[in-house]
Amino acid sequence: MKRSVLIILIVAIVGLITVILVGRSMSNDVLESFSIINEQLEEANRETDVSIDSVLAETSTFLKETRLNMVFLDSITSALSGELEDIKKALLTSVSDPDDYERMDSPDAGDTYFFSNEEISENGERFLDHLDGYLNALALHFEEEYPDHVADAKELLSTQPVTTSDGREVPWLAYNFKGFPLIASVTKLTQMQADIKSIRSDFLSEMLSTD
Repeated sequence: MKRSVLIILIVAIVGLITVILVGRSMSNDVLESFSIINEQLEEANRETDVSIDSVLAETSTFLKETRLNMVFLDSITSALSGELEDIKKALLTSVSDPDDYERMDSPDAGDTYFFSNEEISENGERFLDHLDGYLNALALHFEEEYPDHVADAKELLSTQPVTTSDGREVPWLAYNFKGFPLIASVTKLTQMQADIKSIRSDFLSEMLSTD
């Protein structure tokens, strides 16, 4: 799926999250909208993986350093995407049917997974560690050669506190996951998978253009 379509899906997610923030009650229409966006993002992620796999299959034609960079990039991308997929599966164990989006209106699963007594849980800390570890690996390995791409990745996946419109500083995890319906949290995680795969594509395009 083309980047323009992904951007449209992300804008749609932002709009739906705004609806949630304005009024916490979730209509079936909003739940269904999240489910549709989540499915479209999942399909986009699968298409991206197929496309990247075809590129990686041709690594023997590239210079050794480029091959190593490509393999490293794919490795850390796959590791983080796999962690996000595991979190989604853990969250979805709270519902009997993972395809029944109308029953995913409660925030309990996400709140219980990521938080404990108003503090970040062990699961939440591990999630943040994986995100920060990915960004640190990108910076350590690629910042000198591809500083702009690293900066873009840091901006996209930063876990720094978020300043709200009224000037309050809110921890990133709480801002993005606390109090949100299960389907919104799952869709956010799928969006993050799309983000890291988009980052991988940007890096690979730059590597191929300079090889």
